[in-house]
Amino acid sequence: MATYFAFVLPIVDKFFETTWQSLPLPGHVYFILDGARVEEACGDAQNGSREADDTSYAYCPADDNVYIGQHMAYQLYSLAGDVAPAIGIAHEFGHDVQQQAGVPGPRTDADTLVHENQADCVSGAWLGYANSQHLLEQGDVPAIERYLELIASSESDPNRTHGDFAERGQSLQLGGEKGISACNDFYPSAPIITR
Repeated sequence: MATYFAFVLPIVDKFFETTWQSLPLPGHVYFILDGARVEEACGDAQNGSREADDTSYAYCPADDNVYIGQHMAYQLYSLAGDVAPAIGIAHEFGHDVQQQAGVPGPRTDADTLVHENQADCVSGAWLGYANSQHLLEQGDVPAIERYLELIASSESDPNRTHGDFAERGQSLQLGGEKGISACNDFYPSAPIITR
């Protein structure tokens, strides 16, 4: 997975660098090996935990870093396909863009749902870019669907903070088919891109 990460990260970086030339990339992207832990500024304040581990897949706005755990990346890779961990990385970079562009931070579960759906839209725009660069294959379509199945929240969960299968799929499709400008639809008063 470390080799995979070293290969995929520059592809994700390039999309974000060319799309947002005036915004910096995340401060650092940590790839956390199995069994390792990295101190971070976010985490579970209730339990006093301020460490990311090999199951992490998150952007931390407090330190502007992305934390990708090897175990979680491997789960996505082995259960969905080789494009799945990259979509997740692009999603976390989407949260960085939201932070840099001044999208208001979520205050409720409903706000968080919109926030996450916009990050899914950004990762869909990355998929569109990867496809335009001939980096995707026909076999990646079922992998994307399986990725959505793995990460989707249950529609019946009243406290969910991430989209269900349909919502996440629609957000990915919106970005993939209409491009990054379509992702402004989630927060029209705080666009993530102005073009």
